[in-house]
Amino acid sequence: MYWPAMIAADGRFVDYDIYLLNYHTPYLKNAPNIHETAGIELSHLKDLGIFKRYTDIHFIAHSMGGLVVKSMLTRLNSGSEGSMLRQVKSVVFLSTPAQGASIAGFGSWFLLNPQLKDMERAHLNTYIQSLEDTWVTLITDRDMAKVRFPRVHCAYETQETFGVLVVPREMANTRCDGTLQPLPFHHHGVAIPTSRDTDPYLWVMARVLEVNEEAKMRRNADDLLAQAARLRLSNDYERSRAAYRDAHGLYKAVEHRLGEADVLRGLGDLERMLGRNDQTRAAYTEARALYKAVEHRLGEANVLLGLGGLERTLSRYDQARTAYTEARALYKAVGDRLGEANVILGLGDLERMLGRNDQARTAYTEARALYKAVGDRHGEANVLLGLGDLERTLGRKDQARAAYTEARALYKAVGDRFGEANMLLDLGELERTLGCKDHARAAYTDARALYKAVEDRLGEANVLLGLGELERMLGRNDQARAAYTEARVLYKAVEDRLGEANVFKGLGGLEYMLGRNDQARAAYTEARALYKAVEDRLGEANVLRVLGRIESTSNPGLARQYLFQAAGLFDAIGNRELHEIVLNEARQVPH
Repeated sequence: MYWPAMIAADGRFVDYDIYLLNYHTPYLKNAPNIHETAGIELSHLKDLGIFKRYTDIHFIAHSMGGLVVKSMLTRLNSGSEGSMLRQVKSVVFLSTPAQGASIAGFGSWFLLNPQLKDMERAHLNTYIQSLEDTWVTLITDRDMAKVRFPRVHCAYETQETFGVLVVPREMANTRCDGTLQPLPFHHHGVAIPTSRDTDPYLWVMARVLEVNEEAKMRRNADDLLAQAARLRLSNDYERSRAAYRDAHGLYKAVEHRLGEADVLRGLGDLERMLGRNDQTRAAYTEARALYKAVEHRLGEANVLLGLGGLERTLSRYDQARTAYTEARALYKAVGDRLGEANVILGLGDLERMLGRNDQARTAYTEARALYKAVGDRHGEANVLLGLGDLERTLGRKDQARAAYTEARALYKAVGDRFGEANMLLDLGELERTLGCKDHARAAYTDARALYKAVEDRLGEANVLLGLGELERMLGRNDQARAAYTEARVLYKAVEDRLGEANVFKGLGGLEYMLGRNDQARAAYTEARALYKAVEDRLGEANVLRVLGRIESTSNPGLARQYLFQAAGLFDAIGNRELHEIVLNEARQVPH
């Protein structure tokens, strides 16, 4: 009955391999000291590829073997070898003389083995003191990093060996997880198993299984998180949400708050794609609280970047600017220039939406310089897309086309078909507003093909919305209605209420142009309800303004009500110019 044979016969450990760590420890001649022994054995483990072949490593160490393991692991607690340390999932110390052994000092007087000298009582032994200090540092670093591994369990003997407790409780005391475990054996018996269902085997292997189950749950959670992100990017939203929820449950079960935060951030990104703004804000807010709790500033910065984008979309410009500003400070604090560039890009988009064109151009220029500095061509392409949109807003069609063309080349270079599709969609919008119907149709067609290739139904819906606007502009009313209808189906399928609202707004415009006021009123009313649901005050204000015009002849009182509400919304989002214009429109409605 000995430990490796019992593990090999234990069906619970059929997926484990067993490695015996042997070292030279004579009683009457010279031998490497404990520090040297640890260096030799750690080198052996690396040379054998143990850290390359296994993700989960568990140490069971008895007596001086525990000091050897401590010395090995503390060497891994630095620099590039930290990842190896995290592969060690548990350590069980059996009667390890963490504070020295009571008989080691006596033996060292007449034995030449320096290993015994290394085990003198701590108050006489600078080696033991130093080893214990570095061990405490290892556990402290583990806890500060908010990671769970390695877990450490310690046991001590309660029976004497030839009348002496070699490693009593006070000598076994060290930084462990949980209390010291008393075992009713003498110093050698604490490492001699007799059966699977009795100590010491029962207690030791239960600790290994306990940690292994936690590690397995962590791995499953990590896999689910990665799977959820892949499903989200492929627009498989329901399966993505289910994977996020399963991952969240596992992370909670193993008390991994950083993992929980990562899940909630991913859920926030998913809900934001679907236009579910309340759920997005709730997920981001909870994620931020968890990132703050584990002092993960990069995670917090990423959440704030997402919140800034959400608030910008909802025309909550002050809140967007606050979120971006806080995110930028955190990215600067952790030295993440890519994150900082992403924030500045968002600020550029914000300034462009506010009509602050000089500030937008300045932000885009700064963002582009940062992207160039970190070699991120994809980010640079996103800046050029924003610049193209800015030039389009200013009516500078040649500059807009040039920016879009340069952006497309970069998207192609990095293999981003989704980015290229977005650029073509914006190019289509440019050509449509310029009345270049053939160029607009060509851009929309190319964009739709790319969206189909990457299975992005939301992008395809946006293209169909643009095509509907183009057909309406050309007076091809049946084709416009068909495009709007197809776009609405896709928006409903991906649960994008904002897109659906835009479709109803387009349909309302079509019916209004045809003089079908009842149908226009119905479409605009549905659009307004959806804009309110997603908190898009700009969209709601624009719809209310048109409803006011529709009612101006048949129901002047209702018309004034709509127009005053629209003016209030324009004022709330900081658009003073439209606020005054719509107020004047309301005052001109006859009583």
